[in-house]
Amino acid sequence: MLVAQAIPALLGQVLGDGVNNALLMQHDGSVLGSKCAAESSHDEIEEANLSTAIEAGVLWETYSQVTQSLPQPQALRCVAIECEGRRLCIVEISQLLLCIVSDLTVGIGMLRRKASILATHMKEPFEKIFAQLDNPESPHTEGL
Repeated sequence: MLVAQAIPALLGQVLGDGVNNALLMQHDGSVLGSKCAAESSHDEIEEANLSTAIEAGVLWETYSQVTQSLPQPQALRCVAIECEGRRLCIVEISQLLLCIVSDLTVGIGMLRRKASILATHMKEPFEKIFAQLDNPESPHTEGL
């Protein structure tokens, strides 16, 4: 069972050793949960989360459109990018996006691995939720 209050703690498991922020969001950039390692004020964290979420959503949608326009379309699995002195790794979890942000000391491979492990852990509960939302006439799934 997925408990909404547990999302920040779950996201916090990837923080440390240069990984500064983790966000769970919708494709439009709406933040559903976040965890930040920085000792910043609430307003600074909210502003950083908002700008990161918008950037991540735009990046994901742009690269997703590019992969679909290829001669052999493929589903996008991961976007890793370096910009403005930080690295972002974005992966899809069901119909949501997970974005992990680090400084430049963290290798892209390590960032991608952390995102992949966390996404794998969160995938099943979110798939159950979205399956229920996509088919509201079916009986409620146990554990939602």
